[in-house]
Amino acid sequence: MNIIIAGAGKVGYNLAKILSYNHNIYIIDKNTQAIDKINETLDVMSIYGDVKDPKTYYGLQNIEFDIFIAVTNSDETNILSTIIAQDILSIQKTIIRLINGFFANSTITKKLSINKTVFPNKITANSIESLLNYPNANNIKKIPSSDFKLISVRAKEPKIKTYGDLELKNFAFVGFERENKFYLAKNQEIKQNDLIYFIAKKDNIVKICSLLNKNSIYYITNVAILGINSLTNEILEKLTKKDLNIKVIEKDLNLCNKLLEKFQDKITVINSKYNQKSVLKQENIDEAHLVVSTYENDENNIVNSLLLKELGVKKVVAINNDLEFYNLMHKLNIITIRGPKYNAYNHILEYLTSNDIINIKTFCGNKGVFFVKKIKSRIKIKDLALGKFFIIRAGNLIQNINILEDGDIVIFFTEQKNFEKSQHWIYKL
Repeated sequence: MNIIIAGAGKVGYNLAKILSYNHNIYIIDKNTQAIDKINETLDVMSIYGDVKDPKTYYGLQNIEFDIFIAVTNSDETNILSTIIAQDILSIQKTIIRLINGFFANSTITKKLSINKTVFPNKITANSIESLLNYPNANNIKKIPSSDFKLISVRAKEPKIKTYGDLELKNFAFVGFERENKFYLAKNQEIKQNDLIYFIAKKDNIVKICSLLNKNSIYYITNVAILGINSLTNEILEKLTKKDLNIKVIEKDLNLCNKLLEKFQDKITVINSKYNQKSVLKQENIDEAHLVVSTYENDENNIVNSLLLKELGVKKVVAINNDLEFYNLMHKLNIITIRGPKYNAYNHILEYLTSNDIINIKTFCGNKGVFFVKKIKSRIKIKDLALGKFFIIRAGNLIQNINILEDGDIVIFFTEQKNFEKSQHWIYKL
């Protein structure tokens, strides 16, 4: 496919990098350093220019483009560049990233005939909110077309010894991350600090987490957030609707005043230039059940998380915007939630690889991937050694069968390195 990307920042660069393996990529930016980096590291067509200037697109009018992706850091720029590109170029589909939550509830993108709009702040805020329902989990992902969820939890003095020991209805171990590598779960021994992935229905999740993590917490009422930005606002839109004690720490007094004006008595805002032990203890942040470090800079989130863990905070979450820091965060036993940049990149990739029949999702820092497909006829299948598959039939999870019925939902888990072979297998079902 011919794909044009407006914006060569972190999201645009990483999209160009991964998509260039199978597609012809054209990427536009007016930042000379960003273009120089692309020219030095990627095999794509880079264009120096303003994505809001119609003249930037004139040299591309003889090309039939399959997809236009707008991922600059400005909502206005993304919207305007999409309008201009649609008017000048031949484009089949458009994808846009928007930060302002206003657009999620408006008809603007529909009026512009945009095929896919990604709201990364909302996605990240939803992930934070889900931790309130499952406080002893590290992360939660919904399995499409079902009532099941993919849960990750860190093993701390687990009450079960191997991945084959627990047999429950509507539950299955999927895999685990150990020493920054992902493995499919068979009957291996469960080791301390394994990050364990399993699928289950709501009623089983808390029970299973407690078996895997002896030190689990069972409620969250006191929450603290470090940093004020657009993501903080989105998180607070969710959390202030719940019965929580919420504190926010920020060094910029102007940002503090704006946040207080918006949320008033629903939150406590602390203006402090330093996130030091003495300040955090003075403000009783060490007594919080959940603290989220929301900075765009992953290094800041790592330092804050280590400090908070040392203070004894029960659950510390770091926003992870750069995939390169994922392994370091997990090596340090820091709970990570995909940040807006990471979510924008990931959701656009999932949209491009999925279709109306098959959903494709990644997990474990993109080391793992799973496919979801609804079956429309009776079929006999062979197990694929590259992964593990489960069947959801009439709302129940079924394992170890090879006859699929009309209406069954197949979930296939594998390692990212087996993506292409696994994709071919599930498309043939």
